[in-house]
Amino acid sequence: IEYRGAGTVEFIVDGSDGLREDRFWFMEMNTRLQVEHPVTEAITGVDLVEWQLNVAAGGKLPMQQKDLQITGHAIEARIYAEDAQQDFLPMAGQLTHLKFPSDHRIDSGVIVKDTISAFYDPMLAKVIVFGQNRREAIHKMGQSLAAIEIAGIKTNLGFLAALTQINDFTSCRIDTDLISRNSSVLTAPVKLTPRALLAGVLFVVDSQATKSRLSGFSLWGGPPQRVQMIFEGHQIVLPIQLIENQIILKWQGADYPAVYNDAGWQLEGETLPAVHRAGRDITVFDRGGIALKLIDPLSRAEVAAVGATQIEAPMPGIVIAVSVTAGQQVKEGQPLITLEAMKMQQVLSAPFSGRVDEIAVEEGAYVEAQALLIQLKNDQN
Repeated sequence: IEYRGAGTVEFIVDGSDGLREDRFWFMEMNTRLQVEHPVTEAITGVDLVEWQLNVAAGGKLPMQQKDLQITGHAIEARIYAEDAQQDFLPMAGQLTHLKFPSDHRIDSGVIVKDTISAFYDPMLAKVIVFGQNRREAIHKMGQSLAAIEIAGIKTNLGFLAALTQINDFTSCRIDTDLISRNSSVLTAPVKLTPRALLAGVLFVVDSQATKSRLSGFSLWGGPPQRVQMIFEGHQIVLPIQLIENQIILKWQGADYPAVYNDAGWQLEGETLPAVHRAGRDITVFDRGGIALKLIDPLSRAEVAAVGATQIEAPMPGIVIAVSVTAGQQVKEGQPLITLEAMKMQQVLSAPFSGRVDEIAVEEGAYVEAQALLIQLKNDQN
Protein backbone atom coordinates (compact mmCIF):
# COMPACT_ATOMS: atom_id res chain seq x y z
CA ILE A 1 0.00 0.00 0.00
CA GLU A 2 3.11 2.19 -0.09
CA TYR A 3 2.51 3.58 3.40
CA ARG A 4 5.56 5.28 4.89
CA GLY A 5 5.36 6.52 8.47
CA ALA A 6 4.66 5.44 12.01
CA GLY A 7 2.26 2.55 12.37
CA THR A 8 0.98 0.19 15.04
CA VAL A 9 -0.08 -3.34 14.18
CA GLU A 10 -2.46 -5.02 16.65
CA PHE A 11 -2.87 -8.73 17.25
CA ILE A 12 -4.96 -10.74 19.68
CA VAL A 13 -3.26 -13.72 21.30
CA ASP A 14 -4.66 -16.95 22.70
CA GLY A 15 -2.33 -17.83 25.56
CA SER A 16 -4.43 -20.63 27.05
CA ASP A 17 -1.95 -23.20 25.73
CA GLY A 18 1.18 -21.07 26.05
CA LEU A 19 2.51 -18.62 23.46
CA ARG A 20 2.44 -20.38 20.09
CA GLU A 21 2.98 -18.98 16.61
CA ASP A 22 -0.39 -20.30 15.43
CA ARG A 23 -2.25 -18.50 18.25
CA PHE A 24 -1.64 -14.93 17.05
CA TRP A 25 -4.40 -13.27 15.01
CA PHE A 26 -4.18 -9.95 13.17
CA MET A 27 -6.74 -7.34 14.26
CA GLU A 28 -5.88 -4.00 12.68
CA MET A 29 -3.18 -1.53 11.79
CA ASN A 30 -3.28 2.12 12.87
CA THR A 31 -1.26 4.61 10.86
CA ARG A 32 -0.01 6.38 13.96
CA LEU A 33 1.58 5.80 17.32
CA GLN A 34 -0.64 4.21 19.95
CA VAL A 35 -1.35 5.67 23.38
CA GLU A 36 0.91 2.98 24.85
CA HIS A 37 4.01 3.98 22.85
CA PRO A 38 5.85 5.27 26.00
CA VAL A 39 6.14 1.64 27.17
CA THR A 40 8.13 0.78 24.05
CA GLU A 41 10.22 3.92 24.49
CA ALA A 42 11.00 3.03 28.10
CA ILE A 43 12.27 -0.49 27.42
CA THR A 44 14.15 0.35 24.20
CA GLY A 45 15.48 3.82 24.96
CA VAL A 46 14.29 5.25 21.65
CA ASP A 47 12.13 8.33 21.01
CA LEU A 48 9.37 7.08 18.71
CA VAL A 49 7.83 10.53 18.30
CA GLU A 50 11.17 11.89 17.06
CA TRP A 51 11.47 8.97 14.65
CA GLN A 52 7.92 9.57 13.38
CA LEU A 53 8.61 13.24 12.64
CA ASN A 54 11.95 12.45 11.02
CA VAL A 55 10.39 9.88 8.67
CA ALA A 56 7.53 12.27 7.83
CA ALA A 57 10.16 14.86 6.85
CA GLY A 58 11.73 12.40 4.41
CA GLY A 59 14.43 11.02 6.70
CA LYS A 60 15.36 7.42 7.40
CA LEU A 61 15.06 5.33 10.54
CA PRO A 62 18.30 5.63 12.54
CA MET A 63 18.19 1.98 13.59
CA GLN A 64 17.04 -1.37 12.26
CA GLN A 65 15.13 -4.06 14.13
CA LYS A 66 18.30 -6.04 14.79
CA ASP A 67 19.85 -3.01 16.48
CA LEU A 68 17.11 -2.67 19.11
CA GLN A 69 17.56 -4.10 22.59
CA ILE A 70 14.82 -4.56 25.19
CA THR A 71 15.78 -3.89 28.79
CA GLY A 72 13.70 -4.07 31.96
CA HIS A 73 9.93 -3.76 32.33
CA ALA A 74 7.58 -0.80 31.84
CA ILE A 75 3.93 -0.25 32.74
CA GLU A 76 1.55 2.51 31.66
CA ALA A 77 -1.66 3.48 33.45
CA ARG A 78 -4.29 5.76 31.98
CA ILE A 79 -5.94 8.19 34.39
CA TYR A 80 -9.53 8.71 33.28
CA ALA A 81 -12.38 10.90 34.49
CA GLU A 82 -14.76 8.00 35.01
CA ASP A 83 -16.69 6.21 37.74
CA ALA A 84 -15.59 2.59 38.10
CA GLN A 85 -18.53 1.89 40.44
CA GLN A 86 -20.96 2.97 37.69
CA ASP A 87 -19.63 0.69 34.95
CA PHE A 88 -16.84 3.18 34.15
CA LEU A 89 -19.29 5.94 33.31
CA PRO A 90 -17.40 8.97 31.91
CA MET A 91 -17.44 12.03 34.15
CA ALA A 92 -17.60 15.72 33.24
CA GLY A 93 -16.62 18.67 35.40
CA GLN A 94 -13.86 21.10 36.33
CA LEU A 95 -10.47 20.17 37.76
CA THR A 96 -10.04 22.16 40.98
CA HIS A 97 -6.71 20.59 41.98
CA LEU A 98 -4.07 18.63 40.09
CA LYS A 99 -0.69 17.37 41.30
CA PHE A 100 1.52 14.70 39.77
CA PRO A 101 4.69 13.09 41.19
CA SER A 102 7.94 14.30 39.63
CA ASP A 103 9.91 11.06 39.82
CA HIS A 104 8.03 9.21 37.06
CA ARG A 105 7.00 10.06 33.51
CA ILE A 106 3.61 11.75 33.26
CA ASP A 107 2.06 12.58 29.87
CA SER A 108 -0.87 14.96 30.32
CA GLY A 109 -2.62 17.79 28.53
CA VAL A 110 -4.77 19.23 31.31
CA ILE A 111 -4.20 21.84 34.01
CA VAL A 112 -6.10 23.14 37.04
CA LYS A 113 -9.42 24.84 36.15
CA ASP A 114 -9.71 22.91 32.89
CA THR A 115 -13.20 21.62 32.20
CA ILE A 116 -13.49 17.98 31.21
CA SER A 117 -16.33 17.88 28.71
CA ALA A 118 -18.45 15.10 27.32
CA PHE A 119 -17.34 15.75 23.76
CA TYR A 120 -13.85 14.28 23.99
CA ASP A 121 -12.13 11.24 25.46
CA PRO A 122 -12.00 11.78 29.26
CA MET A 123 -8.36 10.69 29.64
CA LEU A 124 -6.54 13.08 31.98
CA ALA A 125 -3.02 11.67 31.97
CA LYS A 126 -0.77 8.67 31.41
CA VAL A 127 1.60 7.40 34.09
CA ILE A 128 4.62 5.46 32.84
CA VAL A 129 7.03 3.67 35.18
CA PHE A 130 10.13 1.59 34.48
CA GLY A 131 11.79 -1.11 36.57
CA GLN A 132 14.47 -3.72 36.12
CA ASN A 133 11.72 -6.35 36.38
CA ARG A 134 7.95 -6.57 36.52
CA ARG A 135 7.81 -6.65 40.33
CA GLU A 136 9.80 -3.42 40.59
CA ALA A 137 7.65 -1.74 37.93
CA ILE A 138 4.42 -2.69 39.72
CA HIS A 139 5.80 -1.34 43.01
CA LYS A 140 6.73 1.96 41.36
CA MET A 141 3.32 2.22 39.72
CA GLY A 142 1.61 1.78 43.09
CA GLN A 143 3.77 4.54 44.58
CA SER A 144 3.08 6.88 41.68
CA LEU A 145 -0.70 6.35 41.75
CA ALA A 146 -0.76 6.96 45.51
CA ALA A 147 1.04 10.28 45.03
CA ILE A 148 -1.36 11.69 42.42
CA GLU A 149 -3.83 14.31 43.65
CA ILE A 150 -6.92 15.13 41.56
CA ALA A 151 -9.96 17.03 42.85
CA GLY A 152 -13.14 18.36 41.29
CA ILE A 153 -13.99 15.28 39.26
CA LYS A 154 -14.20 11.56 39.91
CA THR A 155 -11.41 9.42 38.44
CA ASN A 156 -10.35 5.78 38.13
CA LEU A 157 -7.33 6.22 40.46
CA GLY A 158 -8.80 3.91 43.09
CA PHE A 159 -9.52 1.25 40.48
CA LEU A 160 -5.96 1.42 39.11
CA ALA A 161 -4.44 1.26 42.60
CA ALA A 162 -6.51 -1.83 43.41
CA LEU A 163 -5.53 -3.39 40.08
CA THR A 164 -1.82 -3.21 40.92
CA GLN A 165 -2.43 -5.23 44.11
CA ILE A 166 -4.60 -8.15 43.00
CA ASN A 167 -2.93 -11.53 42.54
CA ASP A 168 -4.07 -11.99 38.94
CA PHE A 169 -2.18 -8.85 37.92
CA THR A 170 0.96 -9.28 40.01
CA SER A 171 1.29 -12.91 38.86
CA CYS A 172 0.68 -11.87 35.22
CA ARG A 173 -2.51 -13.93 34.90
CA ILE A 174 -3.99 -11.42 32.49
CA ASP A 175 -6.80 -12.00 30.00
CA THR A 176 -9.96 -10.31 28.75
CA ASP A 177 -11.90 -11.57 31.80
CA LEU A 178 -9.53 -9.98 34.34
CA ILE A 179 -11.76 -7.07 35.40
CA SER A 180 -15.05 -8.96 35.58
CA ARG A 181 -13.36 -11.80 37.47
CA ASN A 182 -12.09 -9.36 40.11
CA SER A 183 -14.90 -6.80 39.99
CA SER A 184 -15.82 -7.19 43.68
CA VAL A 185 -12.38 -5.84 44.58
CA LEU A 186 -11.63 -3.53 41.67
CA THR A 187 -14.95 -1.67 41.66
CA ALA A 188 -15.82 -1.89 45.37
CA PRO A 189 -17.32 1.30 46.84
CA VAL A 190 -14.87 3.57 48.62
CA LYS A 191 -14.99 3.07 52.39
CA LEU A 192 -14.33 5.80 54.91
CA THR A 193 -11.44 5.32 57.31
CA PRO A 194 -10.48 7.19 60.50
CA ARG A 195 -7.41 8.52 58.65
CA ALA A 196 -9.50 10.03 55.87
CA LEU A 197 -12.07 11.52 58.23
CA LEU A 198 -9.40 13.00 60.49
CA ALA A 199 -7.64 14.54 57.52
CA GLY A 200 -10.89 16.15 56.36
CA VAL A 201 -11.83 17.35 59.83
CA LEU A 202 -8.37 18.78 60.45
CA PHE A 203 -8.58 20.82 57.29
CA VAL A 204 -11.68 22.48 58.76
CA VAL A 205 -10.55 23.04 62.37
CA ASP A 206 -6.76 23.06 61.94
CA SER A 207 -6.49 26.79 62.68
CA GLN A 208 -8.13 26.25 66.07
CA ALA A 209 -5.69 23.53 67.12
CA THR A 210 -2.52 24.20 69.11
CA LYS A 211 0.49 23.11 67.06
CA SER A 212 3.08 23.51 69.78
CA ARG A 213 4.20 20.60 71.93
CA LEU A 214 5.13 23.21 74.57
CA SER A 215 1.65 24.62 74.92
CA GLY A 216 1.62 24.31 78.69
CA PHE A 217 -0.32 22.37 81.29
CA SER A 218 -4.11 22.23 81.18
CA LEU A 219 -6.56 20.55 83.52
CA TRP A 220 -9.05 20.02 80.74
CA GLY A 221 -9.31 20.27 77.00
CA GLY A 222 -11.40 22.57 74.86
CA PRO A 223 -15.16 22.19 74.63
CA PRO A 224 -16.44 19.39 72.37
CA GLN A 225 -17.33 20.40 68.82
CA ARG A 226 -19.19 18.78 65.97
CA VAL A 227 -18.29 18.76 62.30
CA GLN A 228 -21.04 17.71 59.91
CA MET A 229 -20.25 16.29 56.48
CA ILE A 230 -21.90 14.40 53.66
CA PHE A 231 -20.34 11.30 52.12
CA GLU A 232 -22.07 9.46 49.26
CA GLY A 233 -25.39 11.04 50.21
CA HIS A 234 -25.15 10.16 53.91
CA GLN A 235 -24.76 12.64 56.74
CA ILE A 236 -21.82 12.10 59.08
CA VAL A 237 -21.77 13.86 62.44
CA LEU A 238 -18.25 13.89 63.85
CA PRO A 239 -17.74 14.91 67.50
CA ILE A 240 -14.22 16.24 68.05
CA GLN A 241 -12.26 17.68 70.95
CA LEU A 242 -9.14 19.85 70.87
CA ILE A 243 -6.62 19.14 73.64
CA GLU A 244 -3.27 20.92 73.41
CA ASN A 245 -1.51 19.43 70.36
CA GLN A 246 -4.19 16.80 69.76
CA ILE A 247 -7.53 16.57 68.00
CA ILE A 248 -9.61 13.61 69.13
CA LEU A 249 -12.20 12.28 66.70
CA LYS A 250 -15.05 10.17 68.07
CA TRP A 251 -16.37 7.82 65.39
CA GLN A 252 -18.24 4.52 65.51
CA GLY A 253 -17.75 4.16 69.27
CA ALA A 254 -13.97 4.72 69.29
CA ASP A 255 -11.58 7.62 69.89
CA TYR A 256 -8.97 8.52 67.26
CA PRO A 257 -6.41 11.08 68.46
CA ALA A 258 -4.43 12.97 65.83
CA VAL A 259 -1.18 14.33 67.26
CA TYR A 260 0.82 17.24 65.86
CA ASN A 261 4.62 16.96 65.80
CA ASP A 262 7.54 17.95 63.59
CA ALA A 263 6.23 15.63 60.85
CA GLY A 264 2.78 17.24 60.89
CA TRP A 265 -0.52 15.71 61.93
CA GLN A 266 -0.30 11.96 62.52
CA LEU A 267 -2.55 9.08 63.56
CA GLU A 268 -0.79 6.16 65.22
CA GLY A 269 2.55 7.35 63.91
CA GLU A 270 1.46 7.74 60.27
CA THR A 271 1.12 11.12 58.57
CA LEU A 272 -2.44 11.90 57.52
CA PRO A 273 -3.32 12.18 53.81
CA ALA A 274 -3.17 15.48 51.96
CA VAL A 275 -6.42 17.41 51.51
CA HIS A 276 -7.82 19.97 49.06
CA ARG A 277 -10.81 22.20 49.73
CA ALA A 278 -12.86 24.10 47.16
CA GLY A 279 -15.71 25.89 48.92
CA ARG A 280 -17.51 23.22 50.93
CA ASP A 281 -16.15 20.38 48.81
CA ILE A 282 -13.28 18.54 50.51
CA THR A 283 -11.17 15.91 48.78
CA VAL A 284 -8.98 13.64 50.87
CA PHE A 285 -6.23 12.08 48.76
CA ASP A 286 -6.53 8.56 50.07
CA ARG A 287 -7.53 5.42 48.15
CA GLY A 288 -7.85 7.34 44.90
CA GLY A 289 -9.65 10.33 46.41
CA ILE A 290 -12.49 10.56 48.93
CA ALA A 291 -15.03 13.33 48.35
CA LEU A 292 -16.67 14.95 51.39
CA LYS A 293 -19.02 17.93 51.56
CA LEU A 294 -19.01 20.21 54.59
CA ILE A 295 -22.39 21.18 56.04
CA ASP A 296 -22.84 24.66 57.48
CA PRO A 297 -24.79 24.03 60.73
CA LEU A 298 -26.03 27.64 60.69
CA SER A 299 -27.64 27.23 57.27
CA ARG A 300 -31.18 25.92 57.54
CA ALA A 301 -31.27 25.06 53.85
CA GLU A 302 -28.13 22.94 54.05
CA VAL A 303 -29.23 21.14 57.19
CA ALA A 304 -32.65 20.49 55.67
CA ALA A 305 -31.00 19.08 52.56
CA VAL A 306 -28.99 16.52 54.50
CA GLY A 307 -29.91 13.06 53.31
CA ALA A 308 -30.83 14.29 49.86
CA THR A 309 -28.79 13.53 46.78
CA GLN A 310 -29.12 15.16 43.41
CA ILE A 311 -28.71 12.71 40.57
CA GLU A 312 -27.17 14.85 37.83
CA ALA A 313 -26.35 14.21 34.20
CA PRO A 314 -22.66 13.31 33.95
CA MET A 315 -22.60 14.72 30.40
CA PRO A 316 -24.97 16.11 27.75
CA GLY A 317 -27.39 13.53 26.46
CA ILE A 318 -30.96 12.40 25.85
CA VAL A 319 -33.16 10.86 28.54
CA ILE A 320 -34.06 7.43 27.15
CA ALA A 321 -35.98 6.09 30.15
CA VAL A 322 -37.18 7.18 33.59
CA SER A 323 -37.53 3.99 35.62
CA VAL A 324 -39.07 5.41 38.81
CA THR A 325 -41.86 7.71 39.91
CA ALA A 326 -41.97 10.53 42.43
CA GLY A 327 -42.49 9.22 45.95
CA GLN A 328 -41.32 5.72 45.10
CA GLN A 329 -39.06 3.86 47.53
CA VAL A 330 -35.89 2.58 45.86
CA LYS A 331 -33.05 0.34 46.92
CA GLU A 332 -29.33 0.99 46.62
CA GLY A 333 -28.17 0.11 43.09
CA GLN A 334 -31.68 0.27 41.60
CA PRO A 335 -31.78 1.87 38.10
CA LEU A 336 -33.30 5.35 38.16
CA ILE A 337 -32.78 6.88 34.74
CA THR A 338 -31.11 6.00 31.45
CA LEU A 339 -29.21 8.51 29.32
CA GLU A 340 -27.91 8.17 25.79
CA ALA A 341 -24.61 10.02 25.46
CA MET A 342 -21.39 9.52 23.50
CA LYS A 343 -23.16 6.78 21.49
CA MET A 344 -23.74 4.78 24.67
CA GLN A 345 -26.69 4.16 26.94
CA GLN A 346 -25.76 4.87 30.54
CA VAL A 347 -27.90 3.76 33.47
CA LEU A 348 -27.74 5.96 36.57
CA SER A 349 -28.54 4.03 39.74
CA ALA A 350 -29.47 4.95 43.32
CA PRO A 351 -26.34 5.48 45.47
CA PHE A 352 -28.34 4.47 48.58
CA SER A 353 -31.77 3.19 49.56
CA GLY A 354 -34.29 5.98 49.91
CA ARG A 355 -37.24 7.78 48.36
CA VAL A 356 -37.56 9.60 45.03
CA ASP A 357 -38.31 13.16 46.12
CA GLU A 358 -38.44 14.80 42.70
CA ILE A 359 -38.10 13.94 39.01
CA ALA A 360 -36.89 16.97 37.08
CA VAL A 361 -36.91 15.59 33.50
CA GLU A 362 -39.11 13.66 31.11
CA GLU A 363 -38.30 10.89 28.69
CA GLY A 364 -37.02 12.24 25.39
CA ALA A 365 -35.62 15.44 26.91
CA TYR A 366 -32.14 16.67 26.05
CA VAL A 367 -30.13 17.65 29.11
CA GLU A 368 -26.82 19.44 29.60
CA ALA A 369 -24.00 18.16 31.78
CA GLN A 370 -24.70 18.47 35.53
CA ALA A 371 -28.40 19.11 34.92
CA LEU A 372 -30.63 17.91 37.76
CA LEU A 373 -32.38 14.66 36.85
CA ILE A 374 -33.70 13.20 40.10
CA GLN A 375 -33.71 14.28 43.73
CA LEU A 376 -33.27 11.28 46.02
CA LYS A 377 -34.03 11.50 49.75
CA ASN A 378 -32.65 9.32 52.52
CA ASP A 379 -35.45 9.43 55.08
CA GLN A 380 -33.28 7.79 57.74
CA ASN A 381 -31.29 11.03 57.99
